[in-house]
Amino acid sequence: DDGVGFAVLDALRRAKPPADVSLECVAEASGLMPILAEGGRVIVVDAVLRKPAGKVLVLSSREIAESRLSTVSTHGMGLSEALALALALDPSAADADVRIVGITIERVERGAPGLSTPVSAAIPEAVARILALAAPAGPADGGPRPPGGPAPPIRASRSFPRR
Repeated sequence: DDGVGFAVLDALRRAKPPADVSLECVAEASGLMPILAEGGRVIVVDAVLRKPAGKVLVLSSREIAESRLSTVSTHGMGLSEALALALALDPSAADADVRIVGITIERVERGAPGLSTPVSAAIPEAVARILALAAPAGPADGGPRPPGGPAPPIRASRSFPRR
């Protein structure tokens, strides 16, 4: 189930998001740091280690930082750590409007093939929520962005917020 971010990104590509939305794959959360420094809206797709599997969560970076969620990663820096480090290294990263769309998974099985049934079933809802967040939107409140305003890049990450 740890590959759910990549599965959602594939589903987003098939959904053909607006042309001004950038879909990018970031294999490690530390790869988000230069993206966050650019500011604007960034939507991160990630797995969240929490029961039950298959629930879709939409969180702001502030909610991740203030919650009791901590990150665990089998391959490097977790999402919470990347967000904190980006802010410490470059205070302008605070200008990024970061939204995390997570799908809950019950356990990390590195290299396990495929996705569990509940996690696979959550992908369409995650795609719908991401497309709604990526729709023309404004600054931090998530409302409409002005026509021609910067499009939110959508990143798939492989860090695992954990409760």
